[in-house]
Amino acid sequence: MNVKKLENKGYKVLTVDLGDAMDRAHPLTEATDGKANVNLMNELNYDAVTIGNNEGLTNTKQQLNHMYDEANFDIVLDNILDASNNQKPSWSIPQKTIQTDLGTRIILTGMTAPYTSTYTLQGWQPIDDQHQIPIFLKKVSWSI
Repeated sequence: MNVKKLENKGYKVLTVDLGDAMDRAHPLTEATDGKANVNLMNELNYDAVTIGNNEGLTNTKQQLNHMYDEANFDIVLDNILDASNNQKPSWSIPQKTIQTDLGTRIILTGMTAPYTSTYTLQGWQPIDDQHQIPIFLKKVSWSI
């Protein structure tokens, strides 16, 4: 069933990507540094995406810092820091809240596999998801 049919029946449909939406092996992805993938996601009206190791490790830090410049969706990522300043990337948010027409709140977060030995080579500081998830849950429990 397509999204419009579900929405016409009163359902709230979220379109999200859980990472690894791009693979540098595809010529169009390679030629555009992933921007073609982002354009396709824009056309599909994604609500949110996170990065996987394909985005985080096959792109240079500069490429990743600009890959989502034209995105019309949020990049939700809560376990990567810029190693140069110990801050979360400016292109990401740690969580996103979506409210349905019936008032149900859905809180999204995103985390990538924390490959310490390779993310650090790209200038990122990954945070272990097993450390970050309890922090996220404690934070959102206050907002419920």
